[in-house]
Amino acid sequence: MCLIMFTGCDATYNINIDDKIEEVTNFYFEESDYNYDTYYVDYGDDNLSNYSNIDEFVDSIFNKDYLAFDQNFNDQELYNAQRNNDGISLNYTYKYDDFDKSSILNYCGDIVDYNNIGGLVKIDVDDFSNCFMSDYGPHLNNLTVNIKTDLKVTDNNADKVKGNTYTWTFDSNDFYDKSIKIVMQKNNRSKKMNFLNGSNMVIFIFFLLFVIFLGFMIYIFVRKRHISNNSF
Repeated sequence: MCLIMFTGCDATYNINIDDKIEEVTNFYFEESDYNYDTYYVDYGDDNLSNYSNIDEFVDSIFNKDYLAFDQNFNDQELYNAQRNNDGISLNYTYKYDDFDKSSILNYCGDIVDYNNIGGLVKIDVDDFSNCFMSDYGPHLNNLTVNIKTDLKVTDNNADKVKGNTYTWTFDSNDFYDKSIKIVMQKNNRSKKMNFLNGSNMVIFIFFLLFVIFLGFMIYIFVRKRHISNNSF
């Protein structure tokens, strides 16, 4: 990902795991990271010009296309890109079976082990040197990874857990030593989420209507009895 290799920035990598897996990566650029003499605008025909400010530099990054799938695969789908005040955001929604092909996941982690077998989803990522080291500086300064899920998490090594969000933080001092490990159970969530699906929804609606009808009949009965008692 030339976005990381040729720029200095902080990044927040968000994975929202639901029926599908939504990946949202926010890149934040800092003025202090740049020496504009080392970066150029390519106007074609070998006509190069220096960037004059960080906004011009970020705009040039935003206007590029970024493949959502790793280069080892033939899928040409692109990340959806948004330009923010202090950087850009790339997002894409994967199916469970496709998430192991994510460009950013495979670029940033040197060792990526993703398993979606049976009722378990397992994500292991080791060695983030690709994000934090490159032959061309500056490069990534800090990385925050957030995995949010309603699945039952049976194992994790997150730095912080708040509700259903698991967070890891990396910087230039610990990216070699730290890893991401999380194991989730799909079946646990699917039972709860599917309770009101299909035939269960029909049963629930009939039960609700029956309760409403019964309550209405009790109200009519009590009201008639009250009127009858007052008539004597």
